[in-house]
Amino acid sequence: MLGSDPITAGSQSVVVHNTIQSAALVSESNPSAVLEATMPPEGDVEATKAHIERTRAAMSSTIDAIKNKISLQNMAEEAKASARTAVNDKIEHVKRTVEPMVNSARRKANDALRTAKREIQDPQQAMRKAAKGVSETAKKRPGLVAAIAGGLLVILIRNHRRNVSRDRHNRR
Repeated sequence: MLGSDPITAGSQSVVVHNTIQSAALVSESNPSAVLEATMPPEGDVEATKAHIERTRAAMSSTIDAIKNKISLQNMAEEAKASARTAVNDKIEHVKRTVEPMVNSARRKANDALRTAKREIQDPQQAMRKAAKGVSETAKKRPGLVAAIAGGLLVILIRNHRRNVSRDRHNRR
């Protein structure tokens, strides 16, 4: 045996075995695809040419397979597929995470809507409820009620003074 020369490309490798009597191409991705090329007897030019053509054809298909495996187009397609899968996985994760929050917010909004509809349908009841709330607050915090009343009184006095001043100015 003269030697074995491994050729590696990605996950595919091809080993070329050279012997005095024959040459064999073995593809690890397709082990059944072995080309035995018996060397023709010395001096038989036509047989040697035929042998060279068979060997060239076998090597060409192996080289084409290697080129196809490591081509930029295939690598780009694999990268796109991988990215697409990663993005879809992230989208599904976000959906699973956000969906319970959305459902909870939806339930709370529906509850608030039902409450608002009930109060709109019975405005007198809503007014009684609001008045009761104000009255309870006034009992618990009389200082707050006094401060609000004082603020309203100041606003009313200022508005009255402006109106009086404006009326005097318009009469002239």
